[in-house]
Amino acid sequence: MVTGSKESLKWFDKVLNERYTARWEALLGEAAEKNETFFLNRLLRYVPDGTDDGGCRLEVEADARHADIIIRAFNLQDGGKGCDVPEEKVTEKDLIDAERQSPLEPGQVSQFRSLVMRLAYMSVDRPDLCHVVRTLASAMKTPRLSDWMRLKKVARYLVKVPYMKRVYKMQNPETLHVNVMTDSDWAGDLRTRRSTSGAVIRIGAHVVQIKCASQKVVALSSMESEYYSMCRGVTEAMFIRSVVDFWGICPGTMVLRVDSSSAKALAERKGVGKSRHIQARYLWLQDLVFSKELNVQKTPGRTNDPDLVTKVQTRAVMKDHLTRMNFHPCGREGHKGLT
Repeated sequence: MVTGSKESLKWFDKVLNERYTARWEALLGEAAEKNETFFLNRLLRYVPDGTDDGGCRLEVEADARHADIIIRAFNLQDGGKGCDVPEEKVTEKDLIDAERQSPLEPGQVSQFRSLVMRLAYMSVDRPDLCHVVRTLASAMKTPRLSDWMRLKKVARYLVKVPYMKRVYKMQNPETLHVNVMTDSDWAGDLRTRRSTSGAVIRIGAHVVQIKCASQKVVALSSMESEYYSMCRGVTEAMFIRSVVDFWGICPGTMVLRVDSSSAKALAERKGVGKSRHIQARYLWLQDLVFSKELNVQKTPGRTNDPDLVTKVQTRAVMKDHLTRMNFHPCGREGHKGLT
């Protein structure tokens, strides 16, 4: 999918066909006669400059049918009560009560897994669902009544915020660079005491990838869990950097922003110091810093957007993070028009 003028289309075509045989699935903007199309079940809309106060931009609306299916599964489609957040914080008492519950019936287990995987697909375009999807996915093997009720709460949240779009506004090509923000929730999983890693990767101001995953090792300190999250985030950013290098854009050093001063200090020195239990395979991040391929910067915790995908947040905090990442709730008029 390409937006822009015929000259930009020719440039894209030339770069791609130097290595690959490419074909265009959709054209938007000046090079085409339409400003809306579907691509990978997502609605893409090109808004030219002067149309409204928003200026020239590209809007990507997430696949809307999955939200409708989940809402109907709980019979919430006709005046169902919605809620402001997709999940509540789990306590030790909640875990004890859940262990006393019997597993769901086989038919309900199958439905639970199916609905959770639909949420997992939606979370690619919906960062507000990333953390709850990771939590629900950990119960896929033996879901219980408490897990089913948590899934129902997500459905009630979708009643209130069913559809969402991300907005890409015009940027100055000279200011583009790959930057990544990372965060972690130390020992956030009360069962395994493993931490959660989160990363938001941008090209300039555009969010291109959001990641949320449990760490594979048990971190012994918040600094250690933050450092593991930095390693995972930079790994994803290096992939994005290789993609944009193919197009010959985004020169300069990658930027890593974290809210942990101690993890930043570990990345900027050589060796592990007294933290001898940290495996050597994580020290490649220090080499990137010393070779000046990566610049580590400190950012305030309240504006560190991966915080959205690593912890349970209030509605106000969720809204702030989504707005900074240019994610906005929307309707389904565009989807209905094209379908």
